[in-house]
Amino acid sequence: MSQTPPAPALDTSLDTGLAFWGANMMRIVDSGMKWPGFSYSDEEMARLRAIGAPVTYLKYQLFTWITAAIFIVIAACGIGVMFWAMLAAYPDTSKTPASVFVATLACVALVSIGWGVPVSMRLAAKIVAPHVDFSTIGPAPGDTALSAKVRFQIWRMTAIMCGVFIPGTLLWIAWDIQAGPIVTVLKVAAIAVMTLSLWTARRRPSG
Repeated sequence: MSQTPPAPALDTSLDTGLAFWGANMMRIVDSGMKWPGFSYSDEEMARLRAIGAPVTYLKYQLFTWITAAIFIVIAACGIGVMFWAMLAAYPDTSKTPASVFVATLACVALVSIGWGVPVSMRLAAKIVAPHVDFSTIGPAPGDTALSAKVRFQIWRMTAIMCGVFIPGTLLWIAWDIQAGPIVTVLKVAAIAVMTLSLWTARRRPSG
């Protein structure tokens, strides 16, 4: 008489990468801000808030700094490979077609951000998670799907940015736009927006 094979063991490990993303989204929502392309249902947001609740402010900051450091290394490696390939294909850099350079740079950005950001967050989460008390938070059936959704959102936004980057840069080169004044205005605007966002976040009551 044949025996019924044992059921596969359930995965009882908590997705700490999703937990730190939850801490990230929780702080963004509580600050009154929104990230275009990163929207969640009420149930998903409740899960992100619950799973990210044990992450304290200091642990969250440590997570973001480690994520940034790892991503910088990944991006630098990608750019290094790109320049090596470009020099191999065009030893005389003055003969490099603008379209080839821009398209290659966009592809490197697509891989570096679309793949590098999730990997950086995963590694940073593994480093910081042992110092966070997740004992009261258990895994939920929808965590895998929610984590996959986050990865898709990152890839989607990266693809959109890189898709806009290629024609925008080529038009910039074709029209010989003088970037100095424009870049200065964009820098001032970016600083103003970041300052306003930080000021708004600090004025909002925590918890």
